[in-house]
Amino acid sequence: MGLLYLVIIVSLIIGVYSTIKQFKVKEMEVQLEWEKVELEKRKLHMETVK
Repeated sequence: MGLLYLVIIVSLIIGVYSTIKQFKVKEMEVQLEWEKVELEKRKLHMETVK
């Protein structure tokens, strides 16, 4: 019985861990997108200032 619980707990931990990893990757992608947007805004701003 204890072994079954162990297997369930381990698989849950692995599931949570991989979900968190995917989430972190998505977060980084979003961060990169934001930085691109910010750069575009700055370029536009510079061009308007000129």
